Amino acid sequence: MPDPGQCVGLLLENGSWRQGFRAVSPPTTAETGEVVIWVATEDEYRSACWSDREAVGMPWPVDRISICEAPAHHLPSRHG
Repeated sequence: MPDPGQCVGLLLENGSWRQGFRAVSPPTTAETGEVVIWVATEDEYRSACWSDREAVGMPWPVDRISICEAPAHHLPSRHG
């Protein structure tokens, strides 16, 4: 399970993986009962860090998230 700030890949409905995202929340339970993590694009995450604001993200099911290696321009987590 990724921590906020970790790089993640997302499993899409067509079975492919998409890279370039950051976890921006701890796991939470959606209204549907599904456990999700809010994720943001790498660009949005960096922009939010530089602007001292929360990143705008979207919920993604934890069973469709994988932890990735941080890119060369890795920024520390804002949450810890």
